[in-house]
Amino acid sequence: MTGAEMSGEFIRRHGITLLLFASCVAQMLCLMAMKSTISLFILYLGGTTFMAGILSTVLVICGLVVKPAVGFALDKVGPKPMYFYTAILTILSSFAHFVSAGSSILGIGILGIVLTGIGYSTMSTISVPIFLLRSQMHEQNKYMINLAGFKTVLVTAVAPTMSQEILYRWGFQPLYLTLIAISIGGILLNACIMSKLPRRQEISAPDCIKAVCNSVWKVIFTAPFLLLFFANVAWGMTNGLLLTFLIPFGVEKGLNNAGLFFTIYSATNIALRGFVPRYMDKIGRKWLLISSFAFMVPGTMGLALLNQQTDLILPALLNGIGTCAVYTPLVSLVLDYLPEEGKMSGLGIFLAAFEVGHGLTSLLVGIMSTLWGYEMIFAVIGLVPLLGIAAICLGVNKNTQ
Repeated sequence: MTGAEMSGEFIRRHGITLLLFASCVAQMLCLMAMKSTISLFILYLGGTTFMAGILSTVLVICGLVVKPAVGFALDKVGPKPMYFYTAILTILSSFAHFVSAGSSILGIGILGIVLTGIGYSTMSTISVPIFLLRSQMHEQNKYMINLAGFKTVLVTAVAPTMSQEILYRWGFQPLYLTLIAISIGGILLNACIMSKLPRRQEISAPDCIKAVCNSVWKVIFTAPFLLLFFANVAWGMTNGLLLTFLIPFGVEKGLNNAGLFFTIYSATNIALRGFVPRYMDKIGRKWLLISSFAFMVPGTMGLALLNQQTDLILPALLNGIGTCAVYTPLVSLVLDYLPEEGKMSGLGIFLAAFEVGHGLTSLLVGIMSTLWGYEMIFAVIGLVPLLGIAAICLGVNKNTQ
């Protein structure tokens, strides 16, 4: 088979999946770009750092409220219409940012930020079910879930750098015009493949509520679900510590670029993520999760020793290795445990655990900062993945691992 024939066969087999991936990346890229520049945008409009912090908290609350609601909507109408609604939210949010940047009207900017929070939480929730539309059998689910997780890691690595580059070269309005164009491009890509994806039959709201109450509502209060939920909270706490407080810690230590951590972390995560489904088959989801959380402990606690730029390298590698193999096995375990009726509502509730973790970390750091410095904070919260390991050990039995 010639190279051209091999390329043609690859496109024939995976072309729709690649276009679906690109269309989802486009929306997530826009939302992450706006999310990563909230503080700069608020200050540009004449707001304060305190106001930016409050709005960041609002985004966490959006995740807590929106993700379960989106899960219910997915059970009712399916992921295909929800992608379109999310894209519209992305465009409206970008447009509100654009208008606010031109007029310096703070209220419109705040509206845009709230829409960004709703859109980001919605896109995070629909990613798994929309990729599962490409899964022909249960054995393929882990690959599609892994692809959904890879999308987020890729966007997290690219969006902040892209947005700041455009911002510093041309300003806020060109940034938001660019994001509108990217979002429209994502819609056009999605339109090319939507007819080739299966569409689930829409069910009435009363029937959907009945299904959720009769099945999922009972399951989410069982020990296995609650323990997996808690493991996701533990991961969210560690992630929240790194994303929110590592840069200020680096500034306190006089480091030129603590962002080096995230560059190494993202590169490691991206490089290794493709092997995750293979190791799920080889050692099982339970032991893969235990190993992943185990890597996070020294990776996070090691930052307590931060004094110079090179001290970021080993913790970044350890956290990159650890976090690359959490999302896929954890989500697949939850999906296997949830009943078919109301499955996406249960998934939405489970995914909200990540925001719970972020919120708990902010609360704990606020309390601990009155007593200790960043060194002790990273050392203490660095132990949280051990609680995740305990939850996995208790919540995953031989039949589900």
